[in-house]
Amino acid sequence: MIVEEITAQTAADWMTTLYRFIEAVGSDGGHLTPLRNCMHKLARDKPDVAILMLDDIEATGSALLAQLLVGLDEAGRNDAVSAHLDAWLARGAQLPGIGDYLRCGPRLIPSGLRLMLRAPSQMKTNSRSSLARRRPPSGMIATPTRFLLSAG
Repeated sequence: MIVEEITAQTAADWMTTLYRFIEAVGSDGGHLTPLRNCMHKLARDKPDVAILMLDDIEATGSALLAQLLVGLDEAGRNDAVSAHLDAWLARGAQLPGIGDYLRCGPRLIPSGLRLMLRAPSQMKTNSRSSLARRRPPSGMIATPTRFLLSAG
């Protein structure tokens, strides 16, 4: 299995191979589902290797980012997840991957996102109560990203 072959020494080479594949086939769900599953298993089983991959992940890899983060959550490495998310948010980087991660229902919302969720003025709304009263449309599940993107 591929996960066993990915080590700290080979992680950069694997990411280069994955980027080439993504660029060749596109980033739609059909082609990348097996790779996403692989990245999830890798992060869960080899969190230190997944963290190395996160350190150098390019925008091309954002399609795999959510599953790396979810796997790290499951491996108990919320510290690394939080640190990376806070750094990316500060730079405005990896936003599509962060959105995908939030849709997966993270176990811990990092401090940078907690601040955004607690600062309704940054979300173009006038009061906390107006955000608290908002309800998702019938049949829609509320997630932090939906409230962030639809606020105001």
